[in-house]
Amino acid sequence: MILSTHFIVGAAVAGTTSNEALLLVLPLVSHFILDSFPHWEYIDEIKELKHKPWHLFFDIVAGPAITLITLLLLNDFSVAKIAWVIIGGIIGILPDGLVFLGYLFFPKNKIFQKYESFHRFIHSKKKLAWEVGATQQIVIFILAIFLLASGFNLQK
Repeated sequence: MILSTHFIVGAAVAGTTSNEALLLVLPLVSHFILDSFPHWEYIDEIKELKHKPWHLFFDIVAGPAITLITLLLLNDFSVAKIAWVIIGGIIGILPDGLVFLGYLFFPKNKIFQKYESFHRFIHSKKKLAWEVGATQQIVIFILAIFLLASGFNLQK
């Protein structure tokens, strides 16, 4: 899955709870669940990111931007609620962030290597064609926006 999809899903599941423990757990679990399904990504290997910096930039910006726009359109929010779902989004992309940090700064570190092996193990081995995979992620993205909107209203 691309980062923006992980972010919006993490934000949406965080928005369905007011429990701090669930805020930490649900977005992480959502990340690994999404990665376990066949999907499309704009890179196959992390080393390809150096050739696609604009893809990565827009991917990182899209999730938080659409989350914030959704919250603004709900027109009933507080800074605490926004911070809550943004934290959920950040936790939702954290597993990929750890892989990236390990690759960049700690390529020989045994802990990062074991974590990356676990992440690869969870990750679906089947790759979807970009047309199918992009459509799948757009659908997930839209469903997550609806979940975010409904979950946000549940916390009133």
